[in-house]
Amino acid sequence: MSDPNYRFYVIAKVQASENGLPRWKEILVPLIGVAKTEPKAVTYYWGKSETGSKDLMWGIEGYLDAEGFDIDHPSSDTFKNEFKKVEGEKLLSGDPELHRYDFEGGWFKRAGDKNADALETYVKVTHIYTAEGKRESVFPHLADFTKAAKENPDVWSSAYLKEQDDPTLITLWERFSNTSAANAREGRGVYKDLFEPLKESGVVTEVVQNGVFTFNGFLDQTPSGLKK
Repeated sequence: MSDPNYRFYVIAKVQASENGLPRWKEILVPLIGVAKTEPKAVTYYWGKSETGSKDLMWGIEGYLDAEGFDIDHPSSDTFKNEFKKVEGEKLLSGDPELHRYDFEGGWFKRAGDKNADALETYVKVTHIYTAEGKRESVFPHLADFTKAAKENPDVWSSAYLKEQDDPTLITLWERFSNTSAANAREGRGVYKDLFEPLKESGVVTEVVQNGVFTFNGFLDQTPSGLKK
């Protein structure tokens, strides 16, 4: 691994079949368990969408490199066995929507935070679309934004990711103690203060926010592949 600080992430939007969410929760238990033991696995954190279909899920998976996601994880016997169940029981409604990212900045955990590994949290996934050639100019604003968020005890994660295939997309991934904490930040105008000037200047063209109630997984572990 050339850069020990590099991280690869995927954010997945998965539409389960009607009433399929409870079964997916069961299937994710062994998938999360095996991912936690994989040498390149960093993050595997899943939840249910706040809006839209009651069976819509969102997940974030992180690895030391893309090979961890593309090859190592799906090659495990556990993955193969569980996805036989997914296919056999027809638990998917359409193809998952996947975005592939490089980690750009911010943080997923505070050192010493007693809530660092909480499973039942509220996550806000914000897709930020920029004008062509303007994405890099947004990163300093997000660096300041995520640094300031670290001072708020109800913000438990605040990181931003650079999409690999769409040069206009950045995704801000935030985790909160609860929905009230997220709504309070909205009410104080922190997102308006961040995005409105960027929209007015033509740098940002669109902002799409999605709420997620998380229910299982792990976040920002030190992968065993770094310890060798």
